[in-house]
Amino acid sequence: MTDVSLLYLILGLILATGLLKIATLVYGYFFSPLKSIPGPFLARFTDAWYLWRLYKGHFERDNVALHREYGPVVRYGPRRYSINDPAAIKAIYGLEKAFPKSSWYDAWVAPGEVSLFADRDTKRHAYHRRLFQNNYSMSSLISYEPYVDECADLFVQRLSEISQTGLPLDMGHWLQCYAFDVIGLITYGKRLGFLDSGKDIGGVMEALEAFLAYAAPVGIYSKLHPFLFSAENYFAGSSGTGRAYVISFTRSRVAESMKTPTAVPAEKKTTSAEPFLLKFLEKHEQSPDKFTSTNVTMGCVANMVAGSDTTGITLSAILYYLLKHPPCLAALQQEIDHYYMGGKLSEKPTFQETQQMPYLQAVIKETLRLHPATGLPLERVVPKGGATISEYFFPEGSIVGINTWVQHRNQSIYGLDADIYRPERWLTTDEEQLSIMNRHWIPFGLGSRTCLGRHISMLEISKLIPKIVREFNYELDGDLAQKGTDWSTFNYCGQPQWALSFILSSTVNHPMLLVMLTSTVLSLLSLATCPAIAEENTQSGCDALKHAFPDKTFYPKDAVYEYESQRFWSNNELLDPACVFRPTSAKHVAEAVELMGTGHTSFGLRGGGHMAIAGANNIEGGPLFVMSNLTTLELAKDKKSVWAGPGLDWGQVYRYLGEHKLAVAGGRLSPVGVPGLLLAGGINFHGNQRGWAADNVLEYELVVSSGKVISVTSKSHPDLFWALKGGSNNFGIVTKFKLATFPSDQIYAGIYSVTDIPGFLKAVANFSAFNTDPLAHIVPQVIAVDEETTIGGAILFYDSDSDPEPECFRPFFDLPAISNTFEKKTLAQFSDETGQLVTPKINNQFIAGTTTGKTYEELLKGIQIVNDGFLNALPDLYKILPAKDRVLISVDWQPIGSLWTKASKKYNPGGNALGLNVEKKGTYIAWAEVVEWSGDEHNEAVFKWIEDTTWAIANATQKAGLYDPFTYMGDAAGFQNVYDGYGKENKQKLLQISRKYDASRIFQKYWPGGFKIGL
Repeated sequence: MTDVSLLYLILGLILATGLLKIATLVYGYFFSPLKSIPGPFLARFTDAWYLWRLYKGHFERDNVALHREYGPVVRYGPRRYSINDPAAIKAIYGLEKAFPKSSWYDAWVAPGEVSLFADRDTKRHAYHRRLFQNNYSMSSLISYEPYVDECADLFVQRLSEISQTGLPLDMGHWLQCYAFDVIGLITYGKRLGFLDSGKDIGGVMEALEAFLAYAAPVGIYSKLHPFLFSAENYFAGSSGTGRAYVISFTRSRVAESMKTPTAVPAEKKTTSAEPFLLKFLEKHEQSPDKFTSTNVTMGCVANMVAGSDTTGITLSAILYYLLKHPPCLAALQQEIDHYYMGGKLSEKPTFQETQQMPYLQAVIKETLRLHPATGLPLERVVPKGGATISEYFFPEGSIVGINTWVQHRNQSIYGLDADIYRPERWLTTDEEQLSIMNRHWIPFGLGSRTCLGRHISMLEISKLIPKIVREFNYELDGDLAQKGTDWSTFNYCGQPQWALSFILSSTVNHPMLLVMLTSTVLSLLSLATCPAIAEENTQSGCDALKHAFPDKTFYPKDAVYEYESQRFWSNNELLDPACVFRPTSAKHVAEAVELMGTGHTSFGLRGGGHMAIAGANNIEGGPLFVMSNLTTLELAKDKKSVWAGPGLDWGQVYRYLGEHKLAVAGGRLSPVGVPGLLLAGGINFHGNQRGWAADNVLEYELVVSSGKVISVTSKSHPDLFWALKGGSNNFGIVTKFKLATFPSDQIYAGIYSVTDIPGFLKAVANFSAFNTDPLAHIVPQVIAVDEETTIGGAILFYDSDSDPEPECFRPFFDLPAISNTFEKKTLAQFSDETGQLVTPKINNQFIAGTTTGKTYEELLKGIQIVNDGFLNALPDLYKILPAKDRVLISVDWQPIGSLWTKASKKYNPGGNALGLNVEKKGTYIAWAEVVEWSGDEHNEAVFKWIEDTTWAIANATQKAGLYDPFTYMGDAAGFQNVYDGYGKENKQKLLQISRKYDASRIFQKYWPGGFKIGL
């Protein structure tokens, strides 16, 4: 075979592989029998969505939100399905039909290694489980109580010692030290020394953390595991890292114990109380072929991995929830005192005694329900023949699973207060309800994979909690003392939480609860601090809202809060507000604004959509106003206008008006929110006919800082009417917009894509310079697909159903197309089509600029400068943003010429605040760079790249005499000074109007989101 033939063969194989992958994706999207299962759009095509959400650290919350949005069955990958159906438990995890574990578990062991947790061979797992299970029965473990007592006494001694210093204590770390020493004692016969030193002995905590950080994400792409594992441990040295280190650590302890056998104290000297290692060695000596030396190490490693962090996390969670719910703590203290004073509870509580304490057991069960160790779906593979689950038939090979966090928040099982910490639910006299809850309480897994070490954990927890609750009084301090402030958790299985059968969620740093001890007072301090904003008291603001609007204010524990706080398409806006306020009328908004002003409380606000700027439509640590229930859509009797609420997006508006064969000037993508677009000016499909979208607003219902609700028209408040058209949120909160309507049935529209970039740019310039058809509109965009491929795509819109090939688009149609969706459709259909261009739940950065020109040549030059500056900078971007993390890299242009400004004056004679002057400067080309990616680690570098690139482009257009300072607010970055681009006169006028209607400056001081005009 010649070299040329070999080359063609290789290229052919690469092409065939690529085509096969594409065909698989296409088949999965259009023809899969499970295509109807809902979920994130990206998850239909790639597991990268799951990887990305796992990396973000809150998949347990994401999973709950997915089910509340989509229903009992949702997809989180092309072949991964999460189930939230009580009836599905038996089908997936029952004993009748074995569902083996998925390949995700392969990353939890070294290649070629076998472990109880990760073994996907159901028969082999059953065999190994039988070898160990007698050692883990509750009757056997009760004999280890003296070991637990020894560590519990030392733990309390350490707390007492630290209390004398007055220094803060990382309670989570010490609880983990307690758990490690208990495990060390019952496994090897002696403490490992964690409680003695308070330090990470031998670096095993760090190694286990590294193990989780590696295994959870790599398991998603398990085929990479052998290579990544080898590379990671090669560079780590002889002892390895992660699981390899844990094994090395365990083997050294086994060897040490075998060299110097541990003497068992008399009070512990029973056969059942022998350290696990001695029991394992005895089994090995009796049956070396059946219970091998590998089994000895396997059992000890399982204890170390399973028995430490699981217990530490649960103990921390119990303490946290009790302190966040003082009545529960008081009830438990009362029970402990009652049992102790009555002689039913020893100084060293026995396990049997604690089992007779109903409230203690309810506290433990409720904590494990609300904060279980498992934070990801427990994946299983549908076996041969397929299976019907929750009314879907899943073919063989499908991956299904139940996330304990989802199951434990199922309202059909635990009631409408399933998101609330309430131990009393376990004390119900309703036997049927109690039975249902118990059947679906699965913190230790279920079926044949139930955690072997669960009794060890329950033994440690049950004996320690009564002791430390009785020994100390507790008082919350710092941010955590605030009612709406929750602890910060992170669940990518990379925090130090380890378990035999579970994936864990933890708080930051093992979970970090800073504890200030005095002789009788244990005060928890939060590590998380919210940025200081204004002179606010965020908690008092939330409490004031809750008092005034008890059914409209929600704290983090509430389902509404969870839903609304995650309802952002851009990850930039995923912050943690202290509470969510969801009004249902302008009056409610007005009263809330007064409360914010009186309490000097900063707040955020989100309408039907939001910007991709952190804090623009959300807030960290303050009340978040959400307009979700302000969704008025009311058509006037003469059908010449429509009232639209700020909680709407444009897709909703278009669908409603489409039923009446009407339209308004609005957003070009259906997910875009109504208020943001209108207050920014509003580039829209009908711009050459109607001007800016804001020019078509006839009246505003506005809440001003005085707490009044006023009507703003060109006659009632002409200055404010002008300012709201481009002046954003500097004057008040709009609670309704009255929009001018016009006839519209069907249109011709679509996306026309080409590879001829020079020809594409000329077509853009041609339209910008010569178009005289007011029915036409374009949104041209150049997209960098990868290092080798760049395409041009134009959104073409023509407001007529009678011309399938408008002459004004001829320069585009003359270019060979790689795709073309231009055809007859409704405005609602087209906005939904363009809305698909919005990728939800990613990181993104928009940044805007403007070039101008009076001739075709000037316009083309300006367009080319922008394009060249963008493309020439891409190599630097590719260096900092890996291909796997790139979602969209593009630059687009929006021509705004004489047709646009004439229409603007026609429909809005009073003008707007934007300050464009076409007569003087010619046609404006508002351009925007867009970069979208996954992975927060790239944020800073990408932000800097796009800012540097924008300045370079601006400098180049200025040098060419084509620069204009106008910056379209809808595409601007947070650092850009939008109002300078409106002109000095308009900027000053906006400031004066803002001061007039917001004399107390509430919307400048306490509403930090958006583009502010200043004090």
